[in-house]
Amino acid sequence: MLPIILANEGMREVVCSASSHDALTAIEEASPRFDCFIFDIAMPGLTGIDLCRRVRATTAYNATPILMLTSLRDEESMRQALGAGATDYITKPFDILQIGVRIKLAHRLVTAREKITALTEGDHRDTGKQRLRENITRNEIMNLFSNELYKTGGK
Repeated sequence: MLPIILANEGMREVVCSASSHDALTAIEEASPRFDCFIFDIAMPGLTGIDLCRRVRATTAYNATPILMLTSLRDEESMRQALGAGATDYITKPFDILQIGVRIKLAHRLVTAREKITALTEGDHRDTGKQRLRENITRNEIMNLFSNELYKTGGK
């Protein structure tokens, strides 16, 4: 079902794996690299949280968006997933429109982080410019989230 939903959102190249071990193999062999992941916490083999940690530990995917899609609604599961490096946490049942919006938002967040890195790699001695860059970036990120929430009606 998820590949169909994602295809309707314009995401045509979707790879599904039956287990975390199959997912790791696909991730290691991917060329070009994947640009987003959706993991369930409850999956055969490693948990989605452990898989998230493994993926985050690789240089190639340390900033790639990882969305956890799960039926677990407890705060501890959410805390563990986000602590392992998940970008977002979505609970089932989910709104179909929400998946596409959340993936696009995760990509925009990664782009904003890349801008932060590019801006802050310059001369660190000028603290006034540094503070200005941080404020601009913070505002950009807040605008991304508020614009997406407005477009979707807060769903």
